[in-house]
Amino acid sequence: EEAAKPLYKMDPDHRLLLRSTKPLLQSRNASVVMATAQLYWHLAPKPEVQLVAKSLVRLLRGHNEVQAIVLNSIASMTIKSQGGAKMFQPYLRQFFVRGTDPSHIKILKLEILTNLANGSNISILLREFQSYITGADPASVAATIQAIGRCAATISEVTDTCLAGLVHLLSNRDPTVVSESVLEIKKLLQTQEAEHKDIIIQMAKLLDTVEEP
Repeated sequence: EEAAKPLYKMDPDHRLLLRSTKPLLQSRNASVVMATAQLYWHLAPKPEVQLVAKSLVRLLRGHNEVQAIVLNSIASMTIKSQGGAKMFQPYLRQFFVRGTDPSHIKILKLEILTNLANGSNISILLREFQSYITGADPASVAATIQAIGRCAATISEVTDTCLAGLVHLLSNRDPTVVSESVLEIKKLLQTQEAEHKDIIIQMAKLLDTVEEP
């Protein structure tokens, strides 16, 4: 029989480092919290990394400059290959876009929301995304449509729903909305062309009317 792998025993200095820096996650200084969060993210055992989420979300109450740095960090932690999405999912609503958010903040939040999307929360997210499409900021509207496309591609149970929603947007008066919808539909149809010939015909009729690239 194959010998059981010995349990990992943390070096005392490693444990001392984590124990000594843990209180810094509660610091009022955003830079200190960020540095400590990065330390925990890279060096702490998985069960202890969970502490990082609450501390970083707390920083989102700060100024836009701080928010942007924190959201960038969370966005990188929550991409699928990094495996950090699960610890931020309880804070999903903290990443909902507000009308007063600057464009770059909105786009970062949309990236994180898409990273956090799963079968359990996708219906909430799609309703939220729907409200963003009527916004006045073209960049965040485009990012919202891209987010819907990403969710459709990664969560199979909502692919058809998202596709139907994107098709509905083809009748929108805003050329940016129409062009982004066309691009996302095209990406989705490349994987299931035979199943949606009616949509392809509808898009072909729109080719002459789409003004944006």
